[in-house]
Amino acid sequence: MARPATAIASLELMDKWACAGDVPGHMVFKWQRDIERSCNPDDPIKACVITRPTLDEPPGWIANIRPAIEAAGGTVLETTRRQLSPENTQ
Repeated sequence: MARPATAIASLELMDKWACAGDVPGHMVFKWQRDIERSCNPDDPIKACVITRPTLDEPPGWIANIRPAIEAAGGTVLETTRRQLSPENTQ
């Protein structure tokens, strides 16, 4: 995966706006901030964040990982996924 600055610079250089990006959940607001900060102030970009709802069921990999954790003496305390929006994206 490209770093935000590299990807944004490439899009700007090639003038390929609008675009859609698929980024890891923990990076969404960093990408949004970086895109909005790096745009032309005379023609600002408003980056929109579109997310999917959290999963109703644990993902399939948990069925494989949980036994390995428990075999090593660990305990899985929770398998829920949470995505929180930061209070301040500045």
